[in-house]
Amino acid sequence: MKRILFPTDFSDSASNALMYAGQYVKENNSELVLYNAYGVLEPQYLEDRVDRLQDLAKDVSNSYKINCRAIAEPTFGDLSKHINHIAESYDLIIMGTKGTDSFLQFLMGSNAYNTILKADVPFLIIPLGFKGTTITNVVYAYDYSKEQRLPVQQLLPFLESLDNKSLTVLRVIEKDIDSNLKIVTETSAAPLHNIDDGLELKFESLYSSTKIADTIHQYVAKRNTTALCLCTQRRRFFEHVFHKSVIKEISAIANYPLFVFHN
Repeated sequence: MKRILFPTDFSDSASNALMYAGQYVKENNSELVLYNAYGVLEPQYLEDRVDRLQDLAKDVSNSYKINCRAIAEPTFGDLSKHINHIAESYDLIIMGTKGTDSFLQFLMGSNAYNTILKADVPFLIIPLGFKGTTITNVVYAYDYSKEQRLPVQQLLPFLESLDNKSLTVLRVIEKDIDSNLKIVTETSAAPLHNIDDGLELKFESLYSSTKIADTIHQYVAKRNTTALCLCTQRRRFFEHVFHKSVIKEISAIANYPLFVFHN
């Protein structure tokens, strides 16, 4: 992953995520592009934003000894759609978030969630509660038993960029049990037809009587796990609004990085 797009609104969550992005780009000898969009009806803010963004890019370049550029553009309409149009020529989007600010925003989805829905490239969300600059342990929550395969096309380059050849695959099974979180480590799993032999896989199953998103969140929070990977399926607009998305719910409460990609 050599070209990284970093949308920023100069908020605290963006500043926090930028520390991770700078270190990631340095370790992978990549290029970082800071991106800021402004409304076409706000031309008076253009010069100030361009100067601020260019100064930030210079600071990042000097601090991490990396190639960091700045792009500021006018937008009209849906910002998330515009970001993903720009991102088509990049390998990864890194974006900071502070989750959802209100109940109404949660119903419609966070800014990061709405951007993910339209993305064609993988997305790494760094929440305000995460203060690290490296990712070491990775968990991939996916029910592989239904297909006997794991969607990994966009995940493998991310693991390679972390120099990580191991992955814990987590399956959640909804079942009425006494304990809210019962973990079973599987010594073997159903054959997976599309996995590189060089990737070390560990399989764990969760039996839970609570919501899937809550169960996954409890699992990650209780373990020395640094990042959670989730795969999203394309859905029609009607399904977007009414589908209870695990990604939407977790992106609102997570204090650990989320790597989201598309099947």
